[in-house]
Amino acid sequence: MEFTVRILESLTSLSDAQLDRVTAGSSVFFDRRWFRLLDAMDLAPLVRGELAMRYVVVDRGAEPVAICPFVVTRSKSIYFFYSLEKFFFTSWQAELLRLDPTRAGWIQWVSRIVAAYRSFARATGANTDGWVLAASPLSHRGDIAVAPLSLEDEQQARHAVIDALQDVAKEENLPLCFLGVQENKTSLRDALAQRQFEELFLVYDNLLCVPGESFADYMNLFKSDARRLFNREIKQAREAGVRFEITQGLDCLSDSLAKLYDSTYSKYGEEHFHHPASFWSTLEQFVTPHAEALVAYSGREPVGFSLLLNKQDELWFYRVGRTYDGAVGEAPVYFNLAFYEPVKRAIELGARRIWLGAGAWEAKRRRGAIGHALYSYFWFPRRWSRWVLMPYFKAFTQISREQMAVATQPT
Repeated sequence: MEFTVRILESLTSLSDAQLDRVTAGSSVFFDRRWFRLLDAMDLAPLVRGELAMRYVVVDRGAEPVAICPFVVTRSKSIYFFYSLEKFFFTSWQAELLRLDPTRAGWIQWVSRIVAAYRSFARATGANTDGWVLAASPLSHRGDIAVAPLSLEDEQQARHAVIDALQDVAKEENLPLCFLGVQENKTSLRDALAQRQFEELFLVYDNLLCVPGESFADYMNLFKSDARRLFNREIKQAREAGVRFEITQGLDCLSDSLAKLYDSTYSKYGEEHFHHPASFWSTLEQFVTPHAEALVAYSGREPVGFSLLLNKQDELWFYRVGRTYDGAVGEAPVYFNLAFYEPVKRAIELGARRIWLGAGAWEAKRRRGAIGHALYSYFWFPRRWSRWVLMPYFKAFTQISREQMAVATQPT
């Protein structure tokens, strides 16, 4: 039976059973619960810019067999990972300056070259105003959820999705990008290469493989001086009167989670997802039991949290927030929220892999994480845009990879 393809604005017409069959083997960001969350929310305020949310759905007969979420955006204000112009041309300078203020002169010099190249590209018709972005919104992952099929049918279903997205890109006259494809997603990467997509390094995620059956097994991975440091950080949080609890009751904590999240992420500027109290309530409604909060309490007051997502044998350290006030603000609460307590929770759940997110490479590497490459795959509806933009994109990402490589080597 042949495949047919639809572009849908939501998945409300599909039953939970249909979605579960397609998404059973996919990560939490391509799960039925996550798709229901996306359909229930107004995404524009959360990503700080306008976008059109769509899904490619491949059917065989009356049953869906593959689903790929994507967005179309030309927003100038949208979160920088979702903006072609910001990511490649206009936002990296501020981040690099924050990380290394001593390079201000060099950054200013390079910025002038980049601005001139961008002006040349735009003047010659190479479009940098927006893109068609194949990614699961509110994440940094691109993938295609595929139902259990034969290998040949899986390949055909993926190709049908990719062909449909290329048609959308042609219609919109925008570049098409699969954002954040994990290096172990070889079937998808092969399918994209067969459709003449260009592979670009995006970032290293930090992946912690959980050893053994206990927290002691994790600690025994490290030398004695590292274990002493980790035990001291655990003890200092305890001596500051902080205790940690797991809860799926996000709604009753939504105001506190929103405040703690904003106090943490706003320290690094405005380029982050916006998560008001309503976000946490909706997350509980649609994603639990795959979503739970690890909450740090001082007495009865929440003073920190990490939002953990789980599915099958994977745990995701998705969001974090903490107070910076008083004695608790001085305690090493972050390390407990980001490493030690999530490791304990992963062991309880039987998860073998913890995705810790990009950034803070030194701290994460020191605690056992290794760099796992994420790639973006580009396709252009116009050859001229490809010829003009790809040399710059490749140089940009090659420099990024070289800068990250040392920091993400395993200990």
